[in-house]
Amino acid sequence: MRGDHIKVFRYFYFHHAIDMGDGTCIHFTGEPFKKFDSYIQRTDMNVFLKGGTKKTVVYCESKDVDEVVTTALSYVGQAGYHLVWNNCYHFARYCKTGIPMPLKFHELNQKAASFTGFSPLMVGPSRCQPEMTVNSFSAQLHMAVETLRNFNKSLVNKIINGFKF
Repeated sequence: MRGDHIKVFRYFYFHHAIDMGDGTCIHFTGEPFKKFDSYIQRTDMNVFLKGGTKKTVVYCESKDVDEVVTTALSYVGQAGYHLVWNNCYHFARYCKTGIPMPLKFHELNQKAASFTGFSPLMVGPSRCQPEMTVNSFSAQLHMAVETLRNFNKSLVNKIINGFKF
């Protein structure tokens, strides 16, 4: 139905989208392991399903159907897929509920932008609130990323200073 968060099983994972109610849906395009050029696109439902069975993700609370559809449409053409930080599930969940990625991930995105010169999309970060909590898995993942970042800084400093230990 229009505005539903839908999913289909593919190989070893679920692919997620927003149903537009007219035989199309909005989702991250691209094939597994080839997502570097993936972007959010409106496609025919059959393109999304690829012969699989559509299932609806049920939420206790969600946004109004029109708001879900408007949000999904506003991201068409955006890139920035990331398996961990910004995938098809994050996109569909954000459109349906307004739940963005945690603020810490937005901060990491901004740091990546300052380093690389471009800003990868992260669905919904501008709507993050500082008081937003991070679930246990995300907190552990964030700690791992921060640990690697600090290790990289330390290694770069050692290289610059001629490996003086």
